[in-house]
Amino acid sequence: MDAMRPTARRAARQRSASGFSLIEVMVSLGLLAFGLLGVAAMQLAVLEGGTKGRRLSEATSTGRNQLELMQRIPWADAALTDTATLWTADVPVAGTDGSTFQVASRIDDISADLKAIDVRVSWTEPGRNRSLILSSGRLQEP
Repeated sequence: MDAMRPTARRAARQRSASGFSLIEVMVSLGLLAFGLLGVAAMQLAVLEGGTKGRRLSEATSTGRNQLELMQRIPWADAALTDTATLWTADVPVAGTDGSTFQVASRIDDISADLKAIDVRVSWTEPGRNRSLILSSGRLQEP
């Protein structure tokens, strides 16, 4: 029987050495939780950046559409008169995602046959107002 005791002790030691202690499990769960919180924060930042990028793309498209419309207006039309570098009143334009953009323009007569056209598109994001300006020139056709 004495010969079996060391074997039993050895087996008990091997069993206790092969598992994890409660402290090791708690530390690893804490590290996992910390890592998952970091991933969640990055996910929120990516979603916010995607929304801002989508709005910026739509605002750019809205401004380009307005510039194209102004390129098609006849040269002598009142809409192309010099606004003395003042912006026109904001006109609301609905976006495809339910947002609203404010569009304004200004015309500057550079010479008798050249006009500078600027289009400003403004919108509101949570916490701040944003805007962009697109510029183009128009030559009088002969």
